[in-house]
Amino acid sequence: MASVFEHEGRWTAKFKNERNKWTCRTCGGADKATAKEWSGEWEREARDLREGRVDPRVKGYREAALRPLAEHVADFRAMLAAKGNTAAHVAETTAHVERVAKAIGAEHLADLSADVVRKAVAAIRDGGRALRTCNSILRSVKTFAGWLEADGRIRQNDLRHVKGYNDSTDRRRGAPGFSRR
Repeated sequence: MASVFEHEGRWTAKFKNERNKWTCRTCGGADKATAKEWSGEWEREARDLREGRVDPRVKGYREAALRPLAEHVADFRAMLAAKGNTAAHVAETTAHVERVAKAIGAEHLADLSADVVRKAVAAIRDGGRALRTCNSILRSVKTFAGWLEADGRIRQNDLRHVKGYNDSTDRRRGAPGFSRR
């Protein structure tokens, strides 16, 4: 049975978690009635997880959805660096993700839908960027979305089916003064 107690001027809930162990969780500046309500809710959620009535991944999805997008990008940056990618690659890939997120005003994961990402990359293209650059930006964002899915932060990667541009049709391709890296 969940209970609440006051500790250092804040209400704290005590309840059994999903592993059937007693745990305490602060209720912040909530009053006693709200703290009791939250503790009961947290205990019911933990019991549902423990007894298999709820998929444990749902809790992870919910927590990831509430975190700011910037935190996910920081975690993505750390993952890319840990994989042994060069500092330049890590910086460029995360800069692409941040550029698209800023262009669409994304603050949370739910803001990254296939349609808005496609429109943001199209706006970059319409701004005069080469198709190859647009494909690189799109590839970075799709890699980020794939990592979010693989890491259990989103249910499914909606960007998986977004197609890139045919950069061989770019008028700059093969023009004098244009060189490939």
